[in-house]
Amino acid sequence: MKLTYKHTLIAAYLSYIVQAIVNNLSPLLFVTFRDTLGVSFAEISLLITVNFALQIVIDLSSTLFIDRIGYRASVVIAEAMTVIGLLALGTLPLVMTNKFAALLIATAFSSIGGGLIEVVVSPIVEAIPGDEKASAMSILHSFYCWGQAGVILFSTLYFVFFGFSKWYILPMMWAIVPFFALLLCLKVPIATLPKEEGHSAGRRLFAEPTFLLMLVIMVAAGAAELAMS
Repeated sequence: MKLTYKHTLIAAYLSYIVQAIVNNLSPLLFVTFRDTLGVSFAEISLLITVNFALQIVIDLSSTLFIDRIGYRASVVIAEAMTVIGLLALGTLPLVMTNKFAALLIATAFSSIGGGLIEVVVSPIVEAIPGDEKASAMSILHSFYCWGQAGVILFSTLYFVFFGFSKWYILPMMWAIVPFFALLLCLKVPIATLPKEEGHSAGRRLFAEPTFLLMLVIMVAAGAAELAMS
């Protein structure tokens, strides 16, 4: 079957669901981490910080390499890192003696993948030929919300039927989503934006006090959201 740009949109929508998995699955397991792995709330807070800090670092540094390796390679790497992170979340705490280190490694992989997805998926959709970009972009960003609701709903149902003692299977089940997105991203057509459209004036942005203020607010708000979870 020949894949078209409609399949590219599906891959993009799935990628935003993947980002929702990265940001919302672990908070559902924080109490379980404390009770079954002996991880303290201070260490859990550090996991939240690492998650958002790495995503911000990837967001800011991605312009240095995305244009060199291309959109396809970038999004495939992003999905692969997320798959590795979710599989690590379900396996490393069972085999490593340092449970916090195991969670930290898994979080790092997932965060790098989530940060790359955030940066590269929107330009991929923006570059799709046609006149429906505005509606496609609106739908794209709504899929994070649908993904967040789906993660909470299906994870809750999993705990109801299988209990918290089998928590480690859940991340590996969710890894199916980025794996499927990865397979799609390998095959779907991906256009690129002209350089003048795709590049942002990074140095000028960092000279703007308003941008720096918004950056701090974004980091603080994201961390607060997961801490409250």
